[in-house]
Formats: sequence, C-alpha cells, structure tokens
Amino acid sequence: MTRRVPIGLLCAALVAPFAAGCGSSEDSGPAQPQAAAQVPQVLKEPIPILRPDPDDVDVVREDEWTLLSEARERWNLCASFPTMKDPYWTAADYGAVSQAKRLGIKLTVLDAGGYDNLSKQVSDLEDCVASGADAVLVAAISGDGLRAKIDQLVADGTPVIETINRVESPNVTARANIDFRRLGLAAGEHLKREAGDRRLRVAWFPGPEGAGFAVRQDQGFKDALRGTNVEVVATKWGDTGRDVQLGLIEDTLQADPDIDWIVGVAPAAEAAYGAVREAGRVGKTKIASTYQTDAVAQEIEAGRVDYSGNDNVVWMAAMAVDLAVRALQDEDVRGDEIWPRPQAFVRGERIDFRDSSAFAPPSFKPQFSVG
Repeated sequence: MTRRVPIGLLCAALVAPFAAGCGSSEDSGPAQPQAAAQVPQVLKEPIPILRPDPDDVDVVREDEWTLLSEARERWNLCASFPTMKDPYWTAADYGAVSQAKRLGIKLTVLDAGGYDNLSKQVSDLEDCVASGADAVLVAAISGDGLRAKIDQLVADGTPVIETINRVESPNVTARANIDFRRLGLAAGEHLKREAGDRRLRVAWFPGPEGAGFAVRQDQGFKDALRGTNVEVVATKWGDTGRDVQLGLIEDTLQADPDIDWIVGVAPAAEAAYGAVREAGRVGKTKIASTYQTDAVAQEIEAGRVDYSGNDNVVWMAAMAVDLAVRALQDEDVRGDEIWPRPQAFVRGERIDFRDSSAFAPPSFKPQFSVG
C-alpha cells in the first residue's frame, strides 16, 4: 500500500501506544500466526450469522462465517472504540485482540474516553492513519458525526471496517455489527410475554442520546410494545458509565417507585438491583438488559436480573479484524454486512465465561497494542 507520509518521521513524533504500532506491512515481515492450541475455541468454530438485505435491514438470511486462521502479511490495523470504561468494550477488545494474535498481525486499539468525546474519536482516526495503519476499524460514537471523516479515509485509500455501532455512510468498506433494533425488539417481546394480560409499567434506559446503537434499540423496544398493555412511563438517556446509569435509576424510582420493570443498557442492569433494594422493591421490580456484560450475566445466574440479550460482541470485533484482513488481501468484501445471530440469557441460567462469544475471560485485561 502506498504511504502518503514518511513513516519514520511519524514514528518519531508519536507517543505510546502508537510508537509500537508504527511501520508498514512492507517492512514488518510475514505474519506469525498464533499456535492453534492458544486460539480461543469460540473463534475456531463457524459463526452463525445473519446477512441483512441491502435495501431493508429488517429482511435477513441466515449464513455461517469462518474466521481466517492466517494472514499473508503482517498487516497493521488500528481500531477506535468509544470507551473502555465498561466490560462490554473489554469483551470487544478481547475479540479484536484475539483474532489479531491468531493471525500474527499488528493491532492498536484506541479509547475515545466516552460517548461525549466525538472530537477525540475523529482525532483518533486521524492518528490511526498517521501511524501507518493499513486499515481502520471503528465502533462509532456517532454514526452521523463520523461520516465525513470516514468518507475521507476511504477516498484516500484506507479500508474502513465498521463494527458494533453503525456509521451512516455508504462508503464503509464492510460491516461486522448488529442492528440494535433487533436487541431492543427482543427485550420488548420478552416483556410482552411476561405481561400476559397484566398491565406493566416500565422505566427505559436506552443509553447515550444520539448514539446509533441507543437510537436503534429505542426504536425496536418501543415498536415491540406499541399497542400492548406494557407502558413505557419513563425514558432516561445517558452515558453508559455505571454511575451515570445508577443516578438515572435512583432518580426515576424516587419520582415513581411503582415501576414493574427496569430495562436498558447493560450498565443500567448492573446497577439496578442495588437501587431496587434501596427503594424496597425487591421482588416487585424486575430488571432486564438489552445486551450482555459479564456483570449482567453474573446477576442472571444469581437470579437478580431476569433477562439479557446477547449480541455476541466478541464475535463482532473478531469478524471486523477478519474483514479488514480480507479487504487488504483483495478479497471482494466491499459492501459486506454480517451480524452474529443474536441470542439471550434468562434468569437462573448457567453461563460459561471462559470461552464465550459474549464475554472476555475473567482474567483478561484490556490490551491496546499487539504484534
């Protein structure tokens, strides 16, 4: 790939973790794939996926996806994530890092610091390219807010793979994500089944206002409940930090204690039980999450959370690395969009945390540079 700037000069100017990622695929030698025994089993098996219709994301077909086990060159990838402040993004990091190690390629992971830091994520994408990345992976803080920057990167010849959070650009090279409308819809359908003939009052915590995933799951959740006897009596938007969500839940229960269900992003579900207990509502107010974290899963096992969606975030991030390498190796992936098939956990279920498509192993710590 032709470089637009002298990499040696850039390396001298950049600080860690980028210094370790500087260089180009041309001078870094062949890939050194990880020994098969060290590869997580969950990445070796075919992944059940959905392929959405390009003209209607509500129409999908089932398929399978097998991740690459080797790369032709020691490619240099760079990923930009909105935050690393909750276990969900640690699991995303685990998926991306595990697949990069498996292929023997380089990967730098950048943390924008939160969903209110769009300008930082734009800067991170610029730094990715300046550091010599062959391809960029992005989980967007704002699909609209990143469109111009991503269009520019693609026009300049850098493949951009979208993962987890959607980017509203037709120029994205390929996508490994999920339509969060489906996760919101599934949570709403679960509440409809729970309600039966009863009226339920629900407090809803969809996440950061304006974030693509939050908007889509809000649409799906409310679409599922439209015309039913399940009433959303409060919708509270906020960052995915656990303390932020706890504050929103406490304020909601103080203003309206007679809530039957608290439903929302995983950090809301993680924090909800303590707030419910303080409000004297244990056994009266149930808790659900639209997606999973290890903490939510532990609450599921303990019987304190009743439902959680599972978007298979480990698979999504690993598939994004996979798509980037395929694009660099001239496979025809342009326009591909693949979703791992959503799943769910229910109260009391026993969950495997060691080799999962949903969680990083308990011993895993976030890694920001491999290779």
